[in-house]
Amino acid sequence: MLPTFPDQEKLDIKHALALKKLLDGYPPYSDFNLVSLYSWNVKDDIEVSELYNNIVIKFTDYISCKPYFSFLGKTKVNTTARLILIGLKKRIRFPALKNIPATVAMRISKRRYKIQEDRDNFDYIYNIRNYLALVGSPYKKKRNLIKRYRELHGERTAIKRITLSQPSTQKAILKVFDQWRRTTLKTSQYAKNERRALMRYFTFHTLGKTRNYGFFYDRILIGFACFELLPNRMVMCHFEKIAEKKHGISEFFLYTVLKILARQGYRRINYMQDLGIPGLRHRKTLLRPQKYLKKYIIKEI
Repeated sequence: MLPTFPDQEKLDIKHALALKKLLDGYPPYSDFNLVSLYSWNVKDDIEVSELYNNIVIKFTDYISCKPYFSFLGKTKVNTTARLILIGLKKRIRFPALKNIPATVAMRISKRRYKIQEDRDNFDYIYNIRNYLALVGSPYKKKRNLIKRYRELHGERTAIKRITLSQPSTQKAILKVFDQWRRTTLKTSQYAKNERRALMRYFTFHTLGKTRNYGFFYDRILIGFACFELLPNRMVMCHFEKIAEKKHGISEFFLYTVLKILARQGYRRINYMQDLGIPGLRHRKTLLRPQKYLKKYIIKEI
């Protein structure tokens, strides 16, 4: 059971069932995904409540770590937005709601609120079959990279499912993550938070139906990818890291894992948001998304 806003409670495993019931039937927005929500509660400061059968969540920004409010639902959304903003006015001068899913934003009054795209938090949705086909000049470079890697390293490479229950596997995955950070010189707060989120994922991945894959080179784990199987033949990528910089290795890994998922009948992938990180946006854009799950910022006029 969830408290009624403005009362809120820190996110706890006891809330999982109530949250799942309220989330059922909505598009798979990554921020409102149970596995993601519990994994990214790295500072134990996410708070949840309910208002008019809408989920109200106090998040912490992935990069700045500043708190913000969002909600998902379809009942009395204008009243819900107004009441949350009234509460925020007591804390900050210019309150706003962030990461508001499009399914909510489309019901918000444009006469009363300013609604703007929250581009940094759009979820990227890809058609798996289209990507695997790699048809046309836009994919020429990727075709060549995948082919080249397969020719040079295919016999030394294995990609297979891994289970996260064993401490030795968890330790190996964290070692890959740390090697990735050193290789890419990622020292930001976001990278630190992502490592904490990955450690929490080892526990909370069981809230969803997940598939986790390891990338082995000469039988040594050098990469991993963590997916959740969603309804309507969709998957969500929670984590993906490669510790090596061999030419074409990341393209080969993604292509091979998506091929495995396609054989299991999955057709689309939610590759989550880019958070406004230039390199991440460039990479995800090059993969040519089929569409976005858009989110919005809501302010009073």
